[in-house]
Amino acid sequence: MQLEDTLQVSLIDHTPDPEFMMGSTASICYDADASREKCINRVKSAVKNDHGMVLRFAYATFRISGISRVCSHQFVRVANAGILQQSQRYVEQTGLRFIDPPALLTIPVDLQERWMRIQSEAKALYGELIGDKLMKKEDARYIIPQGCDTTLVATMNFQAWRHMLHFRTEKHAQWEIREVANRIKQQLEIIAPSVFTEV
Repeated sequence: MQLEDTLQVSLIDHTPDPEFMMGSTASICYDADASREKCINRVKSAVKNDHGMVLRFAYATFRISGISRVCSHQFVRVANAGILQQSQRYVEQTGLRFIDPPALLTIPVDLQERWMRIQSEAKALYGELIGDKLMKKEDARYIIPQGCDTTLVATMNFQAWRHMLHFRTEKHAQWEIREVANRIKQQLEIIAPSVFTEV
């Protein structure tokens, strides 16, 4: 299955009026004017001068589904992120779907068929192991390829999101996390253009 068929990136929560919030919080440092215009300009200046501490005072939370475990492992390595992911220990994985890399279509057909067969056999074996109660879900999950789909929720402050997006939207990033990062960036640009437009 191709990523575009499954991927959903939803902004589920964020700091209300985040640019004003960050700017008014930063005004405390200088006992400065906390008018709306001054606060937003203060955030623009913080971004321009790489004063990331100001960006810690706003957050965003996303629900990301239809990604592979390969991709989710890149999320769990992000510093200062709060992440919850669907558990394979407790959630039965009989409805498994797999995310296939575009490169799969570039290899010989016989190898594509072997790829699909391994996924299908792993899914069937997992189902048999837990269906016949031969193994607990927590043990049977070891057979599942890491290309299986998953869902996670990620919360970060804006400094952490900027850092993550800087590295994950660039052309050398892995294709799947790059697509997820670009979708996150598009939504963050709407709520805080001064912070995310130039990431």
